[in-house]
Amino acid sequence: MMRRSDKIITHSESGKSFVEETYPEQAAKVVVILHPISELFPIIDAEKTIDFLIWGSVHRYKGIDKFLNFLATISEEHRFKVRIVGKCFDKTYLKEITSYVNEDIMFTNEILELEEIYRIAQEAKFILFTYNSDTVISSGSLIDSIRMGSTILGPNHGAFKDLSNLSFVKTYENFGDIVECSRFTGTTADQLRSERDVFFKENNWERFIDKVDRVLADL
Repeated sequence: MMRRSDKIITHSESGKSFVEETYPEQAAKVVVILHPISELFPIIDAEKTIDFLIWGSVHRYKGIDKFLNFLATISEEHRFKVRIVGKCFDKTYLKEITSYVNEDIMFTNEILELEEIYRIAQEAKFILFTYNSDTVISSGSLIDSIRMGSTILGPNHGAFKDLSNLSFVKTYENFGDIVECSRFTGTTADQLRSERDVFFKENNWERFIDKVDRVLADL
């Protein structure tokens, strides 16, 4: 597909790097356009009863089991409340994830509407992405989490790395870094509102179409 295409659009600088390293003869075709964002959800001032919310379909490549295993190995002083929301269709993996459930770790094995996840997110200090970083280039769930007004933790790779200049997007190299990141007290309400508004204005669907139109005009 890369060889046959006129242009290659990717949502992150890591996608561009992938082409440059793996298919260097196609690198000149690459254009980076960030994943577009839909309308922002209003931010609700709710009590934070969850430390980490992990949401979306539950697949092995996302590394949720590895993160839960890490939590089981750290000291009692670092007890975190974790809520996992998403459907797991792999029965073997479902059994693995369920084995970690306890008073601090809650798993809702269901497909929920985005609005319902948004309401849960208001009670979470962080939305956490536990992906194996080598598998991550971009994430629509990351963009939807920005819509929710959440502070986001993700691997220092792909779109997470690209957006780490935003005060509410934090990245980690390993799970141990997550413990340090958990001490982050949060972005001020005014800064969060301002940065989200600017991000939306620059990366909404209308702007995305304009950017793609410019790419097509150069063909």
